[in-house]
Amino acid sequence: MQISLILFTIIIEKRAKSAETQFAEYLRHKERERIEIENTKLLAQYPSYITRL
Repeated sequence: MQISLILFTIIIEKRAKSAETQFAEYLRHKERERIEIENTKLLAQYPSYITRL
């Protein structure tokens, strides 16, 4: 009984870690998307600066 409880706890912890990692990756992806959209909007506002570069 004790061993199965320990194994169950380990499995649950691993799954929680995996879900945490996936969520962190999702948040990083969303942040990158947001920055990309923001940069695109800024570049669209100042097209003359782009041509000078």
